[in-house]
Amino acid sequence: MSFKLITALSITGLVAIAGFQANKIYQEQLSQQEQKIADNRYKNGCILPVAEQKTRTKNGTEIAKAVALNSSDVPKDRLTGQPLPSGTIVCDLFGNTAVINQSFEGEFYLINFARTGDRDLINKSLKRFGDGQYSMPILEGK
Repeated sequence: MSFKLITALSITGLVAIAGFQANKIYQEQLSQQEQKIADNRYKNGCILPVAEQKTRTKNGTEIAKAVALNSSDVPKDRLTGQPLPSGTIVCDLFGNTAVINQSFEGEFYLINFARTGDRDLINKSLKRFGDGQYSMPILEGK
């Protein structure tokens, strides 16, 4: 191999490594920003939608079933069946948070997902719901 070829390959390799490291740093910073956003959403009172169908405990009590959020979910008011307003912040017990959005066509969906791994914060935030399962918004079909 010629010296020029070896040098070119070395430089290409170094550029690739630098690019990988820069991407890794960017992903870590993005993850930290998302965690801060999610933490604030839990602290400021995000809404916890539950499954439309209740589940039974071992002693026969019916309780609301927690579900994970996904982008196609449409959280609805349990009593009216209407979607929650655009801009409403929702969360789940797994650390996921999102914002309800309404398209120009009138379709509702979730956007701007952010996640936290702070279990203490999640549990503390969700305790405020207590046994409010009858007033909690629902996710149809779950």
